[in-house]
Amino acid sequence: LSPPSHAHMLTVLGHPLSRVTIFVSCTLLLFHWAHRFRFTLYDALQIKHLNDDLLARRDRGELPFELPVLTVPGRRSGTPRHTPLTVYATGGKRFVVGGFPGADWIVNVRAAGGRATLSTGPDADPESVVLVEVPPEQARPVLEVWPQVTPEGVGIMVENGVVAEPTPAALGALTGICPVFRIDPAR
Repeated sequence: LSPPSHAHMLTVLGHPLSRVTIFVSCTLLLFHWAHRFRFTLYDALQIKHLNDDLLARRDRGELPFELPVLTVPGRRSGTPRHTPLTVYATGGKRFVVGGFPGADWIVNVRAAGGRATLSTGPDADPESVVLVEVPPEQARPVLEVWPQVTPEGVGIMVENGVVAEPTPAALGALTGICPVFRIDPAR
């Protein structure tokens, strides 16, 4: 049995039935991924509204705690985008976790080469920072401690299907899926 020629493969792939089959297969894979993580556009909009509410309450001084806000330029518009985050400090280093893989702030940080500002209050001077994505061996310990750092944040991850349960082992298993960034001062 000889392998098919290039011309034969192009003929097969050009057939309308082949194109429909490829389209359906790709669509099913995407739906499977969305179902697997149970994260939909609706969920993303809910998180955006939650973030907007937190930012508004922070600006009015209604929060009983400091809320760090990361500001990074939008990758297409260049407009500053503000995202409330939980910052974890240990051993003189600070970290943030991208709890929703592919979130806009993560993509924007990567597009900006990690350059951003971080502020802790509406009247605080923003700090120029560089977010450095850490390798898996450094990310795992941060992810494993995350349920103790922000139980509410991990609860939102569970509700949205990012992680099955709020345990250190379950979050550690997200190594390579949920990015972890070290916050360094900009030079």
